[in-house]
Amino acid sequence: MIEVREDSDKGGPGKSFNEEGNNVIMQHDDRTLGMYFHLKKNGAFVEPGANVEAGDLIGYSGNTGFSSGSHLHFEVTYTNRNATEGICVPVSFQTANGLVKCPEKGSILTAQ
Repeated sequence: MIEVREDSDKGGPGKSFNEEGNNVIMQHDDRTLGMYFHLKKNGAFVEPGANVEAGDLIGYSGNTGFSSGSHLHFEVTYTNRNATEGICVPVSFQTANGLVKCPEKGSILTAQ
């Protein structure tokens, strides 16, 4: 676990809210970063330095930061030596109905 922030209760559709979002950022064994943004205030269930296993509760989605409504922004990234920003990694989710491959950037997945 690299970073946990859960003290904000501020969020809205303007860029002035960019620095107000709660988040969890964790480093995986393969050195990629899993990033969870817009968590609700006091909604993180992990602490820096904690080990997290598949299926563990990480946190609850919210409406903090630059956000127009309650949702979870999730991405997996890595950085190579020549990159100035993280490079997104395609992900898949195991669900009760089988494997769901993540749609293209900007697509919306809804929990059931």
